[in-house]
Parts: sequence; C-alpha cells; structure tokens
Amino acid sequence: MLFTVVALIAFLVWRRGPRGPVTPASAWTGIGRLAARFGFGPRPTQTAYEYATALGEVLPGIRPELETVATAKVEVAYGGRILGDDRLQAIRASYVKLRVGLLRLLFRRGERRRLKH
Repeated sequence: MLFTVVALIAFLVWRRGPRGPVTPASAWTGIGRLAARFGFGPRPTQTAYEYATALGEVLPGIRPELETVATAKVEVAYGGRILGDDRLQAIRASYVKLRVGLLRLLFRRGERRRLKH
C-alpha cells in the first residue's frame, strides 16, 4: 500500500513537472525547498557544491543531476555566463529527475544529521 502511494506521488510530481522556463537559479531553489520539506535542506553557509555533494551522498542515484544543476547555478551566478538552449534543456531534464528522486528522502529520516555537519 505504501509503495503504491509513493509511486502515485512520484508519478504526479513527474507529470506535473516544472511550470514555465527553468533557470539554474529556479531549479536550485526548487531542489533546496523540496529537500527541506523532508528535513534535508541546505545550511545557510553551504555552497552549491557542498550541498550537492552532501545530498549526493544521501541519494547517490541523483548525484549527476545534482552536479549538473549546481554547476550551472555557479556558472550563471558567479561567472556571469549565459547558457544556451541545450544547457537549459539539460537543466530542465535534470530538475525533473531530481524532483522524483528527492521523494526517496521520505525514507531517509534517520540520516538528516549527515547534511547538518
């Protein structure tokens, strides 16, 4: 029963997907907010790379997508880069996968301390 409910929620999250254009900043903010709902939000002092690494240790299956979004966020925010359509599409695809992958945090409540140290 629990598996069915989680599968249904994952399907709905995947199907809904992000509305409108996805920027590196909006994708990064969305990841942090969703993870924070499950107790795995970023600390105020963590950089994008530190948070992506910490969250990737908890959920190694989504590490490549976390790295894609974190790298894009840093390039745009601190490097002043303007990303092309192909990179924006990659960020959007990664963000969709991350939204579903982050649902697995529901089952990781005992590991919350890992991100806080």
